[in-house]
Amino acid sequence: MVPLRLVPPVQKIGAGEILLDCAFDGAPRSCVLDTGAGDKILVHDDSMFGRYKPIGNGSNQDDLGARGEVDVIRVGHLTIGGADFGPIDVKRRKQAESGPGAALVGPQAVARRGFALLFKDSSTMVVDGPAPAGPDYPLNASDRDRHLLIKAEIEGDSMSALFDTGAGITEIDRDYVALHPRDFSLVGTMRFAGRPDAEIYELRSLSLGGRRFNGVDVIAADFSFFKRKLKDDDLRLMLGYNVVTRADWYFDLTRRRWSVSNAP
Repeated sequence: MVPLRLVPPVQKIGAGEILLDCAFDGAPRSCVLDTGAGDKILVHDDSMFGRYKPIGNGSNQDDLGARGEVDVIRVGHLTIGGADFGPIDVKRRKQAESGPGAALVGPQAVARRGFALLFKDSSTMVVDGPAPAGPDYPLNASDRDRHLLIKAEIEGDSMSALFDTGAGITEIDRDYVALHPRDFSLVGTMRFAGRPDAEIYELRSLSLGGRRFNGVDVIAADFSFFKRKLKDDDLRLMLGYNVVTRADWYFDLTRRRWSVSNAP
């Protein structure tokens, strides 16, 4: 079991983080748990990772679709919660950055069969453990990066949702909000670096795996890039910190199934 550290929003409307302690060839680093990264581990070219020689080159797109240069480095031993997952290839952004956001870890990169994220009674991740009892559901058709696309419902309307622990707050397609104004109440705005002020709404009710999540704050955002990247025109939601930390989740990467339990 890997302990997770939750960093809640400092304001009522704000973004949280899910962190885990890693070590790259013995050097400790606090990382962001980011299922939205798919099967990638992404780091920045700082004093820790700058010492590695590149073994390849490529590019990476951020959440706004902007491309940045990356190279590929090989870490001999990636340790997470005392378990060794190395050697492993890691993408390194050419620009430097500090803080936990300088290292993003997608659990799909280290799990062979699947993983559980447990938040109800403790904050832990279990890699390649047994599947829990109870109903499970199919993951949507996956892309090569193993993103976690699941089905969600808003007032009986079915849609795709990206399960993204790296998102500090849940996001929703602003076009959907415009078409269904009765399901939302405007509660404020939020400012992000490099992005225009975003409107924050309260979504009255959201259903995931038959479990209801009431009173969910969501950012209305342009989803056109996400739909193109994930090749899913039904994508309407990106489930972030304020949803994923309210329940326990299991993802079977071999059978392409998922489940949720202990939801409110």
